[in-house]
Amino acid sequence: PSVVEDAYVLSRDAVGRCASTVDGTILEEVCRAVADVWRCRDGETGPLSVYSVLAVESVLPKSSSQSPPISASSSDMVSSEPAPPPKKTDAMKNFASAFLSALDGDMFHEPAHHEPALDAVPNEHEPILFHHEAEALQSRLCTLNGIANAVTACGALRDEFTCWIDEFRDGEDPDRRADGASPDRAAGASAARDEILRHSAAYQRMLDVASRATVAKWCGDVLEDPQRSLDFSLRRLCVPVLQKHVQQENYHLREDDFEILEKDELLDAKYLAPVRKSFVVREIKSGSCDAQVTLGLAKAMGVVLSKIFYDTILSERKQFSEWGALLLSKQTRMLQSLVSGLVLDAHGEGTDDLPPTWNTAPILAEYFKWDRMVAILQLESPGDWTTFQYGAEQGDETRPSLSIEEVRSIMLLRVDFNVDAINAACTSYVMEAKF
Repeated sequence: PSVVEDAYVLSRDAVGRCASTVDGTILEEVCRAVADVWRCRDGETGPLSVYSVLAVESVLPKSSSQSPPISASSSDMVSSEPAPPPKKTDAMKNFASAFLSALDGDMFHEPAHHEPALDAVPNEHEPILFHHEAEALQSRLCTLNGIANAVTACGALRDEFTCWIDEFRDGEDPDRRADGASPDRAAGASAARDEILRHSAAYQRMLDVASRATVAKWCGDVLEDPQRSLDFSLRRLCVPVLQKHVQQENYHLREDDFEILEKDELLDAKYLAPVRKSFVVREIKSGSCDAQVTLGLAKAMGVVLSKIFYDTILSERKQFSEWGALLLSKQTRMLQSLVSGLVLDAHGEGTDDLPPTWNTAPILAEYFKWDRMVAILQLESPGDWTTFQYGAEQGDETRPSLSIEEVRSIMLLRVDFNVDAINAACTSYVMEAKF
């Protein structure tokens, strides 16, 4: 994060000073140079940029080459094959200093060093994080914070570029501005401003990818072989543990069965505790992650949880009674509340770290198919699905839709639903969708 902070301060001050000179050529050159500092050179060669420094850190966190992966099923940003860590060049180590010296010698300062804290003595019921794993996780989260800062910095620079360009144009000779044949001397700076905004979007994509990789490595991946037994390394990860619980869960329940299985203590131990005590969630609750990073990690966890329940229930052809559907609904609400609450509980809604408009909509969007499954299984009869239109709304391309085949497969899981009634409901919805 210190590299990002240094680059932002210098970028802002450099362009601000140039804008005050009312020299279009200088302003354009400096704006282009600043945009190049933040350029996302994915697979390209060129001058060292903030992106290239963050990319090196996000691909291979520290100590990754000195320790085995936490899980055999985990994957890193690029490859799961062991690889030697990239050697940092002097240019990488001195990136901020080199940029500083290009502007003012009196602006030198030591970059702040940030290392997220990790509980030294974990609870005896929590999975143990070994020292080398803790260092790797702390390094990864520190890098994620840097990427999130880059997203914010590029957005802020774009806004400041706009103000400086407007001030520059206001300071030009009115006669020159009135001459329609005179070129816009701030056109180059405006192009650099738009490029900065594109860089912000690229850093956001980088953060999303890195967040998914972090969850995969320290929470685990969904097992391709559901029959695989959990060894020591897999039992430490919440995703394989939750997958096993869903796989072994019985949803063909009577009322008295439901009253036993729906107790909060039992659901907490089976479904909430593995997530709450996972390595990533413990770090989030300790305050190691910035707001954007917390949101990215929570969103990635939502994707995995939705996949666990939706895919496992369909692949295992779980049989549901009305009471089993109620149990699934409660499991779903509890887990979704836990993950969504990470953002609000860890930082506080409406604080300086989170804008007042901050919400968990990006996380909730990842639950769409999972929520649809729960809603369909809770219907009193198949025909109610058509009445309440539990399919994806027509014309809404922002969310994935359930196909008629998926809807039929889910309805067939209810042991008390008649096959003819299911087919009639699906046919009726298809006919209504045509008109």
